[in-house]
Amino acid sequence: MEKDVKQWPSPGYLETLLGDPKSQSTRAHLIFWMEDVTHHFRLAAGTLQRAVSYVDCVLSEQTPWLTGLEMEYELHLLGATAVYTAAKYEEQCTRSKVNAAGIAECCGFATGKEVIDMEFDMVAALGYDLSGPTAYTFVHHFTRHDKGGGQDLEVQRLAHLFAKQSTLDYRWVRHPPSALAASAVFLARLILNPMASQVPQWNADFEELTGYKPTDLILEIQTMHRMNPDPRFHALPAFLQDE
Repeated sequence: MEKDVKQWPSPGYLETLLGDPKSQSTRAHLIFWMEDVTHHFRLAAGTLQRAVSYVDCVLSEQTPWLTGLEMEYELHLLGATAVYTAAKYEEQCTRSKVNAAGIAECCGFATGKEVIDMEFDMVAALGYDLSGPTAYTFVHHFTRHDKGGGQDLEVQRLAHLFAKQSTLDYRWVRHPPSALAASAVFLARLILNPMASQVPQWNADFEELTGYKPTDLILEIQTMHRMNPDPRFHALPAFLQDE
């Protein structure tokens, strides 16, 4: 699990920094745009969630350059730089795919130097620590040794999808990545192999897999469930009861 709370963004930072009702949609649109950048350069799968974690943590610092008419430009510059930096962390061959000049040209910035300067400021704001675990990291870890047999890859794929979708929702900023990932794995396992008649064993396996009891994650699981309604979740209540 996460050991350093300093790696988490501050809950409620958007209200403090942007201070308007549209701030959550501003963040969501930025993440959609960042995802387009990752697809354009065909970057590693874990890049987006790591980049989003960088953006959330940097904005939590209430950096003074985010003011007035420059807001949209600076947010995009931060988002693109976060993608570039996260990609280099996630995949060693990133430099063969993209560089600062390529990011600037693709995203409409004046020069690659802007990207380099923003990277310097961003890394400093992160305390020069780029290695914090993300929901993508935890999903991969939790599903490496699942006992689901041939469904392991399907569980992993679906859990990654749930976790990625949740990244867009600002409500998840206050939850640690491990809880987001465990909730995603829980719902992915449930939708693919509910085993409603074997609830105690199913829940015990889940705790061994993630370190969480399902009852520890009721709020997170229910929030993610509401974001991903599916009739196959009809057995959900049975798995969220105290033994």
